[in-house]
Amino acid sequence: LTNNGSGAYQSVSAEYAKELKAPEISGLDALLFNASVTWAKREVSNNSYYEDSFEDDYIYYKGKSYSKAGFNVVTGNMDIPVRIQAGLSSSWLDEALKVDVNANYNLAYTAALITSDTISIDGKQHAIYDDFDFKSLLTFDLAASYEVYKKDDVGLSFNVRVENLFDQ
Repeated sequence: LTNNGSGAYQSVSAEYAKELKAPEISGLDALLFNASVTWAKREVSNNSYYEDSFEDDYIYYKGKSYSKAGFNVVTGNMDIPVRIQAGLSSSWLDEALKVDVNANYNLAYTAALITSDTISIDGKQHAIYDDFDFKSLLTFDLAASYEVYKKDDVGLSFNVRVENLFDQ
């Protein structure tokens, strides 16, 4: 059995990492710089004969009606095309404390977003989606881990991770 669906994913990444000479700061063990750039493109299709058989949620986008499953095919082709990342990792106090800071830069792209409007087609209520142009965006992430206990292969660590630190 087949729904004659297809998919293709292409990406190219370049990564760089370098251990830096740690400055003379009390407790600082090591510093590591890393950076990467990724370009990605995804294309999927879904010609399923059953995709809206059991659907309750419908979407209206660019003059067409979609089930949620069918719409996922459309939005699956709208990924962020280029991402750039740079980070600094540090270890402290004989590697008991690790702190990472990352900067992430997404280049501008277009995505489909829900509007506040709805439309009825063939007696089925549809949420209306429209294209939205996202501007380039710079975000920062912070991660920290503190190992409070370690004996042989047993340890206890506390971990904190904040993505999009400044709520961009």
